Amino acid sequence: MSAQPESCDCLVFCGDDPWLSSGKAKPCEYAVRRAEDLKEAAKLNRVKEAGPELLEALQELLPTLEDQRIDAKARAAIAKATGVTA
Repeated sequence: MSAQPESCDCLVFCGDDPWLSSGKAKPCEYAVRRAEDLKEAAKLNRVKEAGPELLEALQELLPTLEDQRIDAKARAAIAKATGVTA
């Protein structure tokens, strides 16, 4: 029966416990939540950075007058999601 890894015991900042990288310790709940939050923030930044490119692609895909209504709705959705307007 092998011993379970202990919860991390970080010294100065979250994630600096040297046992984390060797597997002797497992991340605490805060470290796990923090890692998930950082991943979510990175996703949001990628979406925000893609906003102008998405709007440009929509303009190329929806060139006709009857598609302007769809284009306006799509622009509004992208602007709401990313905070980017064209």
